[in-house]
Amino acid sequence: MNAETDAAELLDRVRAQREAVLLAQREVEALRVPGSSPYHEVTVTVLGTGEVAEVEFGPGVVESADAITLGSLVRSAVNDGVRQLKEASRQRFQEVLDASRQLL
Repeated sequence: MNAETDAAELLDRVRAQREAVLLAQREVEALRVPGSSPYHEVTVTVLGTGEVAEVEFGPGVVESADAITLGSLVRSAVNDGVRQLKEASRQRFQEVLDASRQLL
C-alpha cells in the first residue's frame, strides 16, 4: 500500500462514518417516545426533535386537580419523556461510535 491508497481508504472510512451519523440522526428525529407522571395521571409523547406531540390526562385528573397540580404533573411527564428520548438517542449514537472504533 502506498500513501495515496491509505489516504483514499481513510477518506472512505470518514465518509462511511459521516453517513452513519446522519442516518442515526434521522432515526432519532423519527422517534416517538412516551413519558409519564409518577402515577401515570398524565402521559405525553415526545418526538425525536424534542417537541411534545401529545398530552393525555387520565380519567378524572382534570376535574380533581387544581391548575398548579396539573402543571406539575404535565412538567413531570414531559421531563420523563425528555429523559427517555435522551437515553434512546445516547444508545443509538453509542452504536455509531462503537462501529466507528472498529473502522479505525
